[in-house]
Amino acid sequence: MTKWLDFYRPYFPSESEARLFIGDCEKSSDAAAMLIMHQAARLVTISKKMAEIQPGRDALELLFLLICAENVSKLHDDFHDEGKSRHYVQTFFSQFLSNSEKAQIEEKFLTLDLGLMNLGQIIDVLYDTRCDVVHEGKYWGFSFSSYGVSTATVETPVLTRMSIEEFRSIVVNGCVRAAMTRAAA
Repeated sequence: MTKWLDFYRPYFPSESEARLFIGDCEKSSDAAAMLIMHQAARLVTISKKMAEIQPGRDALELLFLLICAENVSKLHDDFHDEGKSRHYVQTFFSQFLSNSEKAQIEEKFLTLDLGLMNLGQIIDVLYDTRCDVVHEGKYWGFSFSSYGVSTATVETPVLTRMSIEEFRSIVVNGCVRAAMTRAAA
């Protein structure tokens, strides 16, 4: 339990709540709850490690956060076939985020001409960035914001004020919700 607690503790108001979450997932009769909890920690950890391998290449960190979102969404839905990656990434962000987290993403991403985007459009842009990394090897095409400063990159048609830490936290919170709904089933 220690390694899971080390990972999840920062995402809960108290250690006892993190322990309760981990225990509920571990003891659940639904194996998907435990698998979601484990996979989320593993994939988010890999995402964070990308900053050590290639500092300043946020698209690499984003890649593993979106892989996590897809994996969790597919596990939650008991989907075991190939494909539907974009669909399941979209499903993750629409189904497992709180309304305030969705609003936070929508407030911190704009088009280059400062136009508003809805959550689906933003996730599509981020998914396209993931595809550039996976299929083209372009891992320099997107940057999150540092210090809340609006950030744009040549390869990606968005302006963002969201940090990688904020986005990571939202993804982990969504993973926790997905695991909890399966544990409660």
